[in-house]
Amino acid sequence: MHKLFILLILIAIATSLVEGRRPRIPRRKRQHHDHNYKPSFIKSPLILERHENTKEGFLLDDISQYAKDDEGDQLLYKLDVAGEEICTIGLTDGKLRLKIRPDREQKEEYRFQVIVSDSFEGGYDREAFLDVYLYILDENDNKPIFKNTPYHVDVSEATSIGKTLIRIFASDKDAGRNKDIRYVFRNKNGEDPEEFELVPNTGELKLRAPLNYEKKTSYTLEVMAMDSGSPALSEQTKVVINVIDVDDMKPFFVLHQHNKEIRENQPIGSQVAIVSARDGDKGINAEISYAIVAGDEYGLFKIDRKTGNVTVKGVLDREYYPKFTLQIEAYEADNVDSYARINLNIKLKDENDNRPKFENDHYSFELDEDKNEISPDRIISRDIKAYDDDVTWKNNFITYWMDENEYFEILSEAGTLIQKGDLRRQDKDHFKFFVYATERETSERYTDKTEIDIHLNRSKRRPKVINGYGEISGASGGGTYSNARRDYVNKYLFTVVLFLCTLFALRTQL
Repeated sequence: MHKLFILLILIAIATSLVEGRRPRIPRRKRQHHDHNYKPSFIKSPLILERHENTKEGFLLDDISQYAKDDEGDQLLYKLDVAGEEICTIGLTDGKLRLKIRPDREQKEEYRFQVIVSDSFEGGYDREAFLDVYLYILDENDNKPIFKNTPYHVDVSEATSIGKTLIRIFASDKDAGRNKDIRYVFRNKNGEDPEEFELVPNTGELKLRAPLNYEKKTSYTLEVMAMDSGSPALSEQTKVVINVIDVDDMKPFFVLHQHNKEIRENQPIGSQVAIVSARDGDKGINAEISYAIVAGDEYGLFKIDRKTGNVTVKGVLDREYYPKFTLQIEAYEADNVDSYARINLNIKLKDENDNRPKFENDHYSFELDEDKNEISPDRIISRDIKAYDDDVTWKNNFITYWMDENEYFEILSEAGTLIQKGDLRRQDKDHFKFFVYATERETSERYTDKTEIDIHLNRSKRRPKVINGYGEISGASGGGTYSNARRDYVNKYLFTVVLFLCTLFALRTQL
């Protein structure tokens, strides 16, 4: 019990000694250890800008210059989750760097926080926060991109001048001037197509000149979209314009004129010619019909409405109609006002379809003996004629002939009947024979004949010609076959007699 009492006294003394020293310790210093202040930032928010495509590790800023700690404790830095996406920060030095190469087209703004804390271990709520806004500035790193390329547009050839045919559109992911686009033609020859106009700011493609399907059915234009960056980036595309035909052209014939030569007497249905026409509108290619509109007054030809085949419909006789000019019309089957016309000139070739024919089937002559009309070498008649209705020399050239006769002869080309024998000593006063007319140049050598009747009249009568109709007329064309020779002899004899008389007179005077 005594020992316990002594122990209690010792504890009391020791406690008293401790309590006696405490007033000598400064109160403020004790509070410093009990209440350490957390760090703070002198600036918030922090706004940063940087161009896209900046390399990784680039120093954006030193965050330590914006942080403070009154007690001078060591500061520690870190980023929130959003900040760790784009940046890194030094744990102790606070240097904020790029973690990745930024792309403005993917993300143009980052918002995150930098967290700073001191190294004091005895307190709580030791962190401070700095709001950071990082803006990524644009670089011209994207070229324009066309949509729905290449472009195809159908344009009627009747489209009016100035009409917008299509709007060409390209987009650029860049910002500001870097995404401002203008459009230009980019043709190989460096010249803009004269039919089209391209508005640079809007990309509107307009018609500047009329289109003609028959001259050109399509156009392929090279168009370039160029941004306004420096240097400018560009992209090209094609615009294919298909011209749509409209019914504005008349039909036309493949040949401007047809000339045909055919033989006469062609059978009905024989082909003369085939005319061909086409629709002037190539894209429409309307059905063409044909008709003969002039030149066939006698109805000798016909034309197939669909094929243009011209055939013989009637009898073709060269001796009546040597040639024809048919006017043929080709017209659109569904538009008769759209037509073209052409001349088909047809010439008939002569065929040997006519035989020689004497003007009379019978010729009769009377020769008067008392008038010396039966003496030899005398022309009886020049009127024994035949004709051939064929028109060409080859088919209508006639030669005359007769069987061998002692007293009479016919000149082969003239048809002149001559008395070559002396009939004065003949008791016979009636002669009958045939004269023939034959085609000389043809292979058929068609022939006709006429009968000649000659009567000798011992009375004093002039030769009479009795024609094939029984009419009697004076013989024409009569004359002496050797008149020229007889006159020559008479003149010669007269000259000789005159000479002899003159010579005799001179001699008598001497």
